[in-house]
Amino acid sequence: MNYIIIDSGTSATKAFLFNSDGVVLHSQKIKHALFRPQQYHVESDALVILETCKSLFEKMVIASGDIPVHSSGLAIQRSTFLFWEKESCTPVTPALSWQDSRAYAIVEEFSTHSDKLWQITGTPLSAHFGGPKFLHMIRENPQLQKRIKNGELYFGPLSAFLSQAMTGT
Repeated sequence: MNYIIIDSGTSATKAFLFNSDGVVLHSQKIKHALFRPQQYHVESDALVILETCKSLFEKMVIASGDIPVHSSGLAIQRSTFLFWEKESCTPVTPALSWQDSRAYAIVEEFSTHSDKLWQITGTPLSAHFGGPKFLHMIRENPQLQKRIKNGELYFGPLSAFLSQAMTGT
């Protein structure tokens, strides 16, 4: 039996095909672009990353040949977030990288609540995480708020988008 691991990082996606002894049989890496449209903004195109993951998965399956793939795993940066349509699984915003700090003003706005937020969530108040990015994005784009209220959109980490897009669930 063989196993496939896909690791999508900030600027590249890597895939590995392992055998049951843990030996790497095949690996490949595809770079993808980061965009910096303004100061403090760091974005990527979730569809490009999705296509990269699909392509690498297919290449690993081909490389496995006649040996069945027992299972696969997906490792993704945790703090890259986006909005996407529930029904079509189409991104409606860029994927905001963990490096993106456009929500810094939100962090400052809520700084007096940072201890309470730490107690509730176990994470520090930081533009790195999804909450401030979510609030920043809906304040900047009232159409997002409307679509959220209508139940049309998901907001979540890139890993959730990729999982839904690759599995259909």
